Amino acid sequence: MKLASVLTAAAIAAASPASAMTYSWRAINDHIVIDAAGDITLNEKANFASWVAYAAQSWGGKKATAIILNSGGGSVVGGDGLAGVIYQHHLLTGVAHGGFCASACVEVWASGVTKTVPFDGRIGVHHATAQGNDDQADNGTRYMVSVYRRLDAPASVIDATITTASSDIHWLTRDEYAAWNATII
Repeated sequence: MKLASVLTAAAIAAASPASAMTYSWRAINDHIVIDAAGDITLNEKANFASWVAYAAQSWGGKKATAIILNSGGGSVVGGDGLAGVIYQHHLLTGVAHGGFCASACVEVWASGVTKTVPFDGRIGVHHATAQGNDDQADNGTRYMVSVYRRLDAPASVIDATITTASSDIHWLTRDEYAAWNATII
């Protein structure tokens, strides 16, 4: 089975978002696909590493090749940690069919060696939030912009991250997906 077909099948079956990030996995031919749904917590990197250490015992020596996301975001710090793991292990990233990846989730998605979005999924950015602290929110936004630039985000996504209010969301367009080298499946 071709990898694009694996990602399409994986995105269709991914779970809906919940509160805290939850993980599950499935084998599609020789590929292990991880589904991640829910809010990203401050210690998401550690949560993910613990889950993988446990789940991998059932993978028969195979390694995960893709992660399918369905998350409205959460902690920028937690998203940054999880994104580092995705980037380091060269995982493919996608969004669940009918799902979305917004706010802190976008860095995780953008860190994939190959990025996909289903025709009925969405990616969304906005200015960061920090409870009652505009300086922290601005610092978080500046950090996300620097990361997005390193991950080759198009200028329109950078601008939307800066200018879209934290109470709103800018959903990426097909042109923005194309400019960010994402494949619509």
